[in-house]
Amino acid sequence: MANDRKPKYKHSACVWTLGDGSSRFTGVSRPALTGADTVKKVKLILAGNTGVSGFEFHYPNEINEKNFKAIRTLLAGHGKETAMLTPNNHHHSTHRGLSSAHASERKAAIERAKRTIDLAYEMGTTVIVFWQGGEKYDDYSSIHFQDAIRHYADSVNQIIRYDKEQKGDRCVLAAEAKPNEPGRYMLFQTDSDYLAFRSLVAYPEKFKLNPETGHSELTGLDPVQSLAWIIACDGLAHYHINKQHGTKFDTDDQVDVDKTRLFIIRELIQSGYRGYVGHDIQPRHNYTAEDNVKVIRESVRNARTLEKLVSAINWKLLSRLEQEGEYLEAKVYLDKMLKRS
Repeated sequence: MANDRKPKYKHSACVWTLGDGSSRFTGVSRPALTGADTVKKVKLILAGNTGVSGFEFHYPNEINEKNFKAIRTLLAGHGKETAMLTPNNHHHSTHRGLSSAHASERKAAIERAKRTIDLAYEMGTTVIVFWQGGEKYDDYSSIHFQDAIRHYADSVNQIIRYDKEQKGDRCVLAAEAKPNEPGRYMLFQTDSDYLAFRSLVAYPEKFKLNPETGHSELTGLDPVQSLAWIIACDGLAHYHINKQHGTKFDTDDQVDVDKTRLFIIRELIQSGYRGYVGHDIQPRHNYTAEDNVKVIRESVRNARTLEKLVSAINWKLLSRLEQEGEYLEAKVYLDKMLKRS
């Protein structure tokens, strides 16, 4: 055991959780949040007793050069931090972003990442998450894969050099894989894609991962196994925890007390991970504006229930049962512990 079973990481909230419920199917369901700016959203989360220590923002639609000082002052006044920033390429990239065959679109995505790094220093964070919503394609005829991979590697290396040569060389890029949405397919569909891609990066220690539980579950894969490999490869920079229902679309549900999330929490604690665990969740469409903050609070509380359970479980007993081939007994023991929680 690497430590004393107490988490060294902190929990963070995603500002995009406080949306108005609008979608291409149903329209606005929480009009009280329509047009709410980032400062208002942060204040609502702060007032909700959610238990988070950090906040996560998209650049430039949530945080930008005009509002970052007000957000920074607000967080500092409540003893909170910026957990991470992410360039919002999926709102701007039509023909893909960092991997685009269009030189002008690649350049714009690289500049957006550089501006995000600039703000990261202003906000006191070192983590830049790349959710590759911009690296999408809908048909094989619309992408030349080897060119796209090469463009992406060149773009990432330019961004890393910017931090190393023109900033403080403290930022880490944290890549977040997803199989679909907003395109039918994504260039990087699983965490394993990104682990393989690190060999193409000039400074792999500055390009790590932000795995998301639901994105592995969306593909029918095991998020615990994925996280274990990322940790083994020293590739964890940030983590997004949630729950996925089925393999249809990204449901982004809050954390439940179940076996999958128990072992995710155990992996994070065992590794001694000291970063942030972000609750990347979306309220259901029929929830009220007040419920948006409540789902964050519920998710964090359930995660902390799992942290206590990690400490309470007799892992030596489970190891002995495995060595003796008593796999059913191990399952029964864990099921009982989960039920008590």
